Amino acid sequence: MIFTSSTLYRRCWLLLLITALLWAGQISAARVSQGPLIIAHRGASGYLPEHTLASKALAHAMNADFLEQDVVMTRDNRLIVFHDLVLQHKTNVAAKYPGRKRFDGNYYVIDFTLAEIRQLDLTPPQSSPDRFPYVTKALKIPTLDEEITFIQGLNLTRHTQVGLYIEIKAPWFHRQQDKDITSALFALLLTRKEELTDTPVFLQSFDPNSLITLREKLDRVRWYLPLIQLIANDDWQQAYQQIDGKSQPYNFQRFLEEDGLREISSYAHGIGISIDHVFAEDCSYQGGKRWIQQAQNIGLIVHAYTFRRDKLPACTTSFRQLHQLFFSELNIDGIFTDYPDISADFRDNR
Repeated sequence: MIFTSSTLYRRCWLLLLITALLWAGQISAARVSQGPLIIAHRGASGYLPEHTLASKALAHAMNADFLEQDVVMTRDNRLIVFHDLVLQHKTNVAAKYPGRKRFDGNYYVIDFTLAEIRQLDLTPPQSSPDRFPYVTKALKIPTLDEEITFIQGLNLTRHTQVGLYIEIKAPWFHRQQDKDITSALFALLLTRKEELTDTPVFLQSFDPNSLITLREKLDRVRWYLPLIQLIANDDWQQAYQQIDGKSQPYNFQRFLEEDGLREISSYAHGIGISIDHVFAEDCSYQGGKRWIQQAQNIGLIVHAYTFRRDKLPACTTSFRQLHQLFFSELNIDGIFTDYPDISADFRDNR
């Protein structure tokens, strides 16, 4: 079939995707009809400490479509919901376990058991004076298993199906430590497959090899979960590859071209892009718009990260303008936001 319009092509593809998702029980018709997905970035992290169950509960009440989980592994192979590989920036680990840092000065999650991490208190955020300034001892680091149970309970009591959006953090680092975090995540989800039948789930990673492994595992059990290839700048060192026997930062630049996007489409269902990827140095965004359209025409959904009211990109002047640009002009498929209530309100009332 030949489409004479890229817009028509995209709409037809999206219709097919939605039909497949509905058939697989992954997304509800009520949510896909609303426009771009609202993904609560680490919960309602603009209001409460990130990745706490309190932050996830608030985002759920703010009618986010998805709640994000960053997943790292402990020494005793438990998956916890925590953004960093190290503990000292967001917990009191240095005071609690002063002799446990490595030679580089870091207190790595992977060096602590879950029981030890349970003893830690979260520390107040320092990124912005507008962020919630207090952390009580009641706010702890949850396991992924606990968070899934918590969100399922909220879905039951609120009669909705807010989804999970799980990121595998640094599979390359875990491999260096003899931990297979990708397989551990798959095994955990598989034990809960039946109860997740009606819950939307996205899986994301910067590491292409991890996503390819997940695709193979999911295909073997005939389970459809959409995979998202996150795209970084090369200097962020979010993934590594072997070149001539040496480990080097992954070349994400090739994903900015059509051949790279088509490579992604062979194993993933979409891409996650930084909002900064859209803008040129002179703040023009037509090149970014063409790139997004190119990805969508290939059949990839495009989600953008991260919408922060207190940290706007240099090329925008207001949070509203940022939403207007991505929702109305760039036709983005979804956004990660620290303020799910504001983003959902703009989407639903624009």
